Amino acid sequence: MLLNQRVVPIRVGSKFSFSLDNLLRAGVSRAEHVVVVKEAASLAEEHFADCSTIITVQKIHRMFPRLRMITELTHASNMRFVQFNANNPYSLAQSRFEKKERKRGSHMPFMFRLPFAQGGVFSANMLDRLLYQAIIKPYVVTLTRLLLGIDQTAGSGYLASITVTKDDLWIETYGRLYQKLCSSVADIPIGIFRTKFMDSKTVSHDIEEKYRTMDCAETEREHKKEMFSHIKSRMRDMGLSVDEKLLNIEGDLDRSNTISFVIINPAVDLQLEAGDIIYVLRGPLKKDAKSNKINPRRGLRRMNNVQENTMDDTSEDERHASPQSPLSDDNNEIASS
Repeated sequence: MLLNQRVVPIRVGSKFSFSLDNLLRAGVSRAEHVVVVKEAASLAEEHFADCSTIITVQKIHRMFPRLRMITELTHASNMRFVQFNANNPYSLAQSRFEKKERKRGSHMPFMFRLPFAQGGVFSANMLDRLLYQAIIKPYVVTLTRLLLGIDQTAGSGYLASITVTKDDLWIETYGRLYQKLCSSVADIPIGIFRTKFMDSKTVSHDIEEKYRTMDCAETEREHKKEMFSHIKSRMRDMGLSVDEKLLNIEGDLDRSNTISFVIINPAVDLQLEAGDIIYVLRGPLKKDAKSNKINPRRGLRRMNNVQENTMDDTSEDERHASPQSPLSDDNNEIASS
């Protein structure tokens, strides 16, 4: 299932029908997100139930690496094969770490796999616990549908997101951000989606040095350049418009050097970084609101410090007035929320 900003086209088929031409006809080159749902498998094919799904996902991942994909698998153990890059040093390190976790008896050795950590893959049996919870807690289904945006209830909040920019780093920590949003606009932060460049801070020095000396880096670049050239050629032959930004080899290499992951229940002293996406539960609009449009960043406004008065007749008390706290908001902002 391919998703873009306006329509939700659905493509049904097996791994053999998802050729490059069929993917281009389905609109994968213009999609923002791709959702791959597992196909039904018979008992005889239980161990190979995810075979076609993994092949399809790997094909799309290699041809269109900019896409955000969400994949459903039958077996959680197959997550290690989804969106896997053999020449990626971080993926190789996580593979060894997963083996250690499995030997220790962990029931979630795939927890730190990048596709799972960034919400790109899940297994249907992970939702089995919700079935039991829904029996003893009937509100679980309603709450889940509200969080996913499937239903809307009058007077209920909804899930939203805020992107942190360099101008917002004055807040410094997640704890201060929580205080700021709750006190000013009644938004409740619940998690962070963070993207980082892989360097000596995110991977060990040994892995980083090994990656720099790998001879396959240039070979991989040439291979991707040929593949992108082939995709552009097929799009022209099929009469599709070609956007150079969508198939940019340099942009793809930049994305291959980044890792993305979700931080649930962040620590109070966690430092915010530019580019962080903050997920918040946002309260409903008032019935007497003048407009249904709101500024999603209204809770991150910084109140300027009291300006110094340079006039000659300014009193001594006014010149020593304490500046307003950066976490406080003016009355206009509170009223607008």
